[in-house]
Amino acid sequence: MDKISNGSSFVHRLDARVKILCALLAIFTIVAMEKRVFLVPFLVLSILLTRLAGVPLRLYAERLTCPLLIALFMGGVQFFLYGTHVVYTLTLGPFHLPLYGEGLEFGTLLILRILASVMILLLVVFTTPMTRVLETLFWLRVPRSMVDLAAMMLRYIFLLAEEGSKIYLAQESRNGYHRGLSYVQKIRNYGTLGGMLLIRSFDRAEKTYVATVSRLYNPDSKVYVCRERVPLRDAAAGGTMVLLMGLLLLWEKGMF
Repeated sequence: MDKISNGSSFVHRLDARVKILCALLAIFTIVAMEKRVFLVPFLVLSILLTRLAGVPLRLYAERLTCPLLIALFMGGVQFFLYGTHVVYTLTLGPFHLPLYGEGLEFGTLLILRILASVMILLLVVFTTPMTRVLETLFWLRVPRSMVDLAAMMLRYIFLLAEEGSKIYLAQESRNGYHRGLSYVQKIRNYGTLGGMLLIRSFDRAEKTYVATVSRLYNPDSKVYVCRERVPLRDAAAGGTMVLLMGLLLLWEKGMF
């Protein structure tokens, strides 16, 4: 991930502050839109910029799989719960599920909103080093405690995942997930994995706290924050994107 986010494409070179602000404004614009066709430009532009940034399609698809499943679930629920006009009745044995026309429209809109928002955030993640993201949060006057917490999570979440993989491999080497075991036993082994991981997380957290205190860390410690001016070219690119999003939103609302 670090190798990809430190690329050399024009998307990577764009100032992180401009990218993050444009991404936030784009998400607000997406949420405010009520017509599905106006969400398509966000999807197309996100895919295009991601490809131009050199992000592998396989990695992009992997990161998009979980949000896509959540979006399909949330949108699919609306098909059967929202609205009054029944367009089709799905029969599953003794159950009859009405499919509403309003639910189809709103559910599809919800799916597109979630996908467009996630794809924009993925574009920022794939093209911006996390150190620059944290600096941008400081620049945006996000509370210090939140930024510190985000930095700690970024530092140790990968260690946590590695620790979990080690425990899983140790269990697997002892036939902890053998095909011959029942589902109850496998679930019990997963519970053991989670418990061990939780205990080791507390142990790691305590050691980290002692290490930071021993280095005289406190909430008032000085932290380097990027104070460079936003390059004029990047500011112009960001302003153009904001203007286009504003015009698109006004067009969607029928104001011109």
